[in-house]
Amino acid sequence: MSKFRDEILVTNDELIIVVAHGFMLPIFFATWLEWNADMLLHSEFYGAAGGVSFMKETDDGKRVIMRLNDMSYSGEDYSLV
Repeated sequence: MSKFRDEILVTNDELIIVVAHGFMLPIFFATWLEWNADMLLHSEFYGAAGGVSFMKETDDGKRVIMRLNDMSYSGEDYSLV
């Protein structure tokens, strides 16, 4: 997964769309944030089917998850109570 992340980071493309399935989301997010795999034992990322996440790398190299599992386009209420 790190190799895939690195390929994304070196591209000159302004917008990259990555499609993933449930179990890969936490792995991709952790890799994006450069977390050690053990961090996933103590955390979790929730992703509903069809959720859209927005990530970017800042000019100073910080990795940011700007929106996680955004479902606003669907018109459904996915808020956690």
